[in-house]
Amino acid sequence: METKIKHFIKLLKEKKELAKSTKDNQEFIDGLEPEIRLHFGDNGIEKLTQDGLTLFIRRQLFAQKCEIDDQPISNEVCLKALQDAGMENFFEEKIKMQALSAFFKELEDDDQPLPEALQGKFKAREVFKITGRRV
Repeated sequence: METKIKHFIKLLKEKKELAKSTKDNQEFIDGLEPEIRLHFGDNGIEKLTQDGLTLFIRRQLFAQKCEIDDQPISNEVCLKALQDAGMENFFEEKIKMQALSAFFKELEDDDQPLPEALQGKFKAREVFKITGRRV
């Protein structure tokens, strides 16, 4: 059992070292990503393959509450807006932002505007991330 305990401790230490290394790696990636994303945009690059990895920009769309004077619109106002738009399926006791984000994606795919009741309460927020896949 002593051998198993020592091996377990060794694995825990390795795990902590890997977690720290991963965190440091992610911080470095986060620092480089905006510059690389700008490079892709400035040069019209859709994807780039190098060293066995293809980099491309993946667009994501999320629903987000609007802000007035740097303060988010209150949940009560947003819930009322969803009710007025007949969209009760997007909230229970709180707003289902993930489902609402999916709805926003459908609106965009169908080239439809945001329902009038939601305008000024919610907006689409785009996030672009550099993503890679093996070749």
